Amino acid sequence: TGGGNLGESGSVSYLFKRKGVLTYDGTRYSEDDIFSAALEAGAEDVTSFEDFIEVTTDPNDFETVLNVLTSAGFQSEEAGIQKVAETKITLDNEKTGKVLNLIERIEDNDDVQEVFTNMEIPDDYTPEE
Repeated sequence: TGGGNLGESGSVSYLFKRKGVLTYDGTRYSEDDIFSAALEAGAEDVTSFEDFIEVTTDPNDFETVLNVLTSAGFQSEEAGIQKVAETKITLDNEKTGKVLNLIERIEDNDDVQEVFTNMEIPDDYTPEE
């Protein structure tokens, strides 16, 4: 009913890599300040989005980077080890809506702990009504 297919457990794991991911409020903190502290602490990358800043780390360096940034006065919005897509895909507006609907339905299942996707939502995406 969602237009997808159920694969074997782990069948798409090659598309994802485990990373430490920390997010910070981009309206509260400067990207330059977080960038300097994060890279000095051993982070792999710092990316700024519209209203948040994302720091990625090797999973083994996650706690160190988190502790250094917290000690420097940066309070994270979210922090944890996640599966991050190695390559992202962008779909058209209709298909993006269908995938988001499917993800929402999967997340509503009590047996599901986490959902990861390699879909990048286009900037001009508008939900169909």
